Amino acid sequence: MSATLLTIGQMVEQSLIMIGEYTPSETPENKYFSEGVMWMNLILRTLSASGINIPFQSLLTFNLAPNKIEYTIGQNPPVDVVSNYIVSITAGNVLLNNQEYPLTPLGFVQYDNSYKSITSTGLPRYYVLDNALGVSTVIIYPIPDQTYICNLRVKSVISPVNLNSQITDIPDYYQQLLIYELSAKLANLYPTALWDEKRQNELRELRQLMLNTNSIDLTLSPSSICCAPWNGFYYLTPNGFY
Repeated sequence: MSATLLTIGQMVEQSLIMIGEYTPSETPENKYFSEGVMWMNLILRTLSASGINIPFQSLLTFNLAPNKIEYTIGQNPPVDVVSNYIVSITAGNVLLNNQEYPLTPLGFVQYDNSYKSITSTGLPRYYVLDNALGVSTVIIYPIPDQTYICNLRVKSVISPVNLNSQITDIPDYYQQLLIYELSAKLANLYPTALWDEKRQNELRELRQLMLNTNSIDLTLSPSSICCAPWNGFYYLTPNGFY
């Protein structure tokens, strides 16, 4: 049975009780709630900085248009795809006539040195993830020669929260970790707050539990950059690097 999801306001209250700033019978002042929400969003942003800490993958599906190579993804228009900022892409393919064709990741060095100046069109085979402030850009190569459906398995940032939010982007058992994380942050703000080695150890154990329960894909994807160089250079042909 799933645990009851707490609101952010309830988590702030529990954090304040944990550090001894309030008792269960008291209601915190509004400024404590405002600070608690601010710090919770900062904590969620920190967790979102690495795909290792993000427990869920989601399927992002959108259309590739003929002769369009870049697709912006974010929450604030104008973007091509409205979705959360992407932290990492774990797999991808394009779909045409019910047939799936895999996409292989490219690094910036590969793309900038070998593909960027080539304007070949055809069936997409590669993607590059370019993250700028607030917007993710997915570069598709070769440039699509017709309309394709693009499917990407992604890990995205955890959505921002407000006082009445329930965090649905993460498993319910993360709630205890977030209460401890928030308690540790708030304990640094208030001189009278209680925070001892016992609580710190419990926080470490909860962090480790989070990592242990996350699925981490250790599959190695072969890359054509590993091909033997010729005179110090890699040569691009329609079939890859030689």
